[in-house]
Amino acid sequence: MEFIKKVISSVDLPVLSGDDIITPDVIKNGGKGVISVVANIIPKRWKDFISKKEKTTPFFEDLCQVLKMETNPQCIKYALSLMGKCMPYIRLPLIMPKENTKQAIENTLKKHKII
Repeated sequence: MEFIKKVISSVDLPVLSGDDIITPDVIKNGGKGVISVVANIIPKRWKDFISKKEKTTPFFEDLCQVLKMETNPQCIKYALSLMGKCMPYIRLPLIMPKENTKQAIENTLKKHKII
């Protein structure tokens, strides 16, 4: 976070977080937004959370962790397919998440009543 603070204070450009889990801290320190994975499955809730500049909660921490278990976009696409938003197909060179990852994603989405 110290490096991010230095960047924010050194440039005249908006600084965005590239990692959902640290986004609240980046924004509290002058960042202007995020390139988010989690926002793909809970856009309004994520926007509301980020705009309040609060610390992460177990709900957001769980989602952030499970969606980065493997290479992006594998996990988010699988999560969206469980929600009925898309088909779970991925073109090579990417592959479907491993079975244990799929189960973790499904369990997390069920735990938080997303599916």
